[in-house]
Amino acid sequence: LLFWLVPLYGLTLDKKLWQLVQQPQIMRLFGVAGVCLLLLWQVKAQLPGGPALHFIGITAATLVLGLRLSLWLIPAILFINTLATAIVAPAQQSTLQQLLLDWSVFSVLALQSYLQLWWIHRQFGQHIFVYIFLAAFAGAACCTVTFILLQSVVLSLSTTEATDLSAHLTLAPLLALPEAILNGMAITLLLVYRPQW
Repeated sequence: LLFWLVPLYGLTLDKKLWQLVQQPQIMRLFGVAGVCLLLLWQVKAQLPGGPALHFIGITAATLVLGLRLSLWLIPAILFINTLATAIVAPAQQSTLQQLLLDWSVFSVLALQSYLQLWWIHRQFGQHIFVYIFLAAFAGAACCTVTFILLQSVVLSLSTTEATDLSAHLTLAPLLALPEAILNGMAITLLLVYRPQW
């Protein structure tokens, strides 16, 4: 999974990224988005015999920050989360393999959010309701379904014993709706109260 991360992150290291990093308002937004994602990822539910499930929030971060900054936000948040877990609860610390896998999956979701936004703008034009309902709500639901599918594939490949993936896959619609509502509401509130962001 890591073979595609190096070229993807290599493409984001260009003049545009350095121009974005030099703007104080963009960096403040980067920090606020990072804190929000870090807090959102702390709310988890654990299935018996399955992975921990939590809200993702990558769609809203990608829509607000763009692809370049959201791709750099993901490893920063994963590093801070791993460091905090190592300090607070060393017994629950994830392995390097799990950390790299999360990085890969979340990068896929950020790229998917960006490509969905590009396709929606190309097909429907730039309109606020199209942005809110298709890019934020529907895009977050699609990203959640992709996340559950990728998590199921990884779970089936990583365990040697027979696991019941049907229980895990049935969670996709149950998690897609709240994720869509959460991301859609966040984007709507940002468009109303902070349109300059």
